[in-house]
Amino acid sequence: MIKLMKVKLLIILVLLLNNAHSQDFYSNNVKLNAQQQILKYTDSDTIVHTIPTPHGMANGITFYGNSLWVASTNYAVYKISPTDGAIQKTLDVEIGYATGITFVKPNLYVVDRVEKRICKMDTASGNIIDFFNTPEQNPNGFPGGLTWDGSNLWYNCAIVDSTYELNISGEVLSKYKAFGEVPTGLAFDGSSIWSINSESDVIYQISLPDFVLIDSIYAPGPVSNGLAFDGEYLWVSENSKGLIFQIDIGGTSNISFNEAIHNMLNVWPNPSSGHLTVELPANNKAVNFKIYNMGGQLIKSIQVNEKKQSGRYHFDLSDIKSGVYFLTTKFHDELFSKKILIK
Repeated sequence: MIKLMKVKLLIILVLLLNNAHSQDFYSNNVKLNAQQQILKYTDSDTIVHTIPTPHGMANGITFYGNSLWVASTNYAVYKISPTDGAIQKTLDVEIGYATGITFVKPNLYVVDRVEKRICKMDTASGNIIDFFNTPEQNPNGFPGGLTWDGSNLWYNCAIVDSTYELNISGEVLSKYKAFGEVPTGLAFDGSSIWSINSESDVIYQISLPDFVLIDSIYAPGPVSNGLAFDGEYLWVSENSKGLIFQIDIGGTSNISFNEAIHNMLNVWPNPSSGHLTVELPANNKAVNFKIYNMGGQLIKSIQVNEKKQSGRYHFDLSDIKSGVYFLTTKFHDELFSKKILIK
């Protein structure tokens, strides 16, 4: 009887595991099918170039010099050509599931998803020189993207859906609620960071040091994970097709956060009960304003086609529930944002 009960328990366990696997597979397929619609709305003119990923998988990517470095899942980190994707170098590493990757000259820093650590790695041998544990307290956290802003590291963790600023020793300097759910890839363009929301495949541009949303664009595919910036273009790895896309985001003059213009955007009263006045310099063109919540979700888009010589715009946002939001707009080809509080 005991043996029979053990057999039954074993069968139940196998069925549960199979069911869990089937659910994951089903959910992933549902996501893939749903996200095909995004591909139809992706402007193909923004895709400059496409290269294959090594072994079809690129969880994290970063630029160094004239090469692209790729973090993968098969105990390897690759150095590849951005021209054709040819493998220039393979590092055998002690990380079976690498996600984020970035350079802090002269070393690579690589996120180890399984061990929940960030490893300092020698680029010649692939040996781990040092490491520190990722900062999230939740054991179910999913370590993700990593980038370097010239002074500190920025790190994304899904499940807890947080973005951390870390010093080179791993000490948490600041922690933010990530824009969107399931944040993965990160890249720094010289003034702002870019972060992928892998749940809806949207890429957010975020100003530093205030961590304010500037703008967002669709990722080029349904399983986009890694981000890199080469000084002019954004690169995005997309694992359903095993490709890395080079994307034109307007050049550094358009994506750089312009503090002078930012300071010319006046919003009052702030906090507001819903009736808001926004003032820009005198403008003779149509303006689009977007309201995002703290999770990076677009709440409202307001298109003003009327030319405003005064530069003042009056909005009724009383239909938006109380909370903190970001008002963003584009002016003279610059994207900028203000934090607003609706009471």
